[in-house]
Amino acid sequence: RAGDLARAASEAKAAYDAWGDADSARALAAALSEAGQDEEAIHALQSALAGAESPAERAVLLTELSDLQRRAGDLEAARDSLVEITDSVVPRRVAARAHRRLANIEDDLENTNQAEWHRRRADRLSE
Repeated sequence: RAGDLARAASEAKAAYDAWGDADSARALAAALSEAGQDEEAIHALQSALAGAESPAERAVLLTELSDLQRRAGDLEAARDSLVEITDSVVPRRVAARAHRRLANIEDDLENTNQAEWHRRRADRLSE
C-alpha cells in the first residue's frame, strides 16, 4: 500500500509539473494527503492558488486547502482560507457552503456566536 501511495503521489506530481493547473494540483494534494504528507499537500494547493485567477477555481482550491489545514489542526488558517471565499465574488451556493464550513470551524474554536452567525448567513444565501 505504501508503495502504491508513493507511486500515485509521484504520478500526480509529474502531472502537476507538466500542466500546473488547478485540477492537477488538487490531484497532487489528494495523493500527498492520502500518503500522509499533509504539509506537502497544503504547499501544493497554496502554490496552485498563486496562479489561479478565476473565482470558481480559487474557491475550489481554498475549500480543499481549508479542509487540509483543519485536519492538520491549523483552525485559524482554515478559517482564513474560507473567509477568502466569502469575501470574493462567487455564486450564492458556494458562499453558503463556505459559511457552513466556517460555522463548523467556529464551533471547533468554541466561538458559538460567530458559528451561529455563519449558519444564519448560509441559510440566507441558500434561500
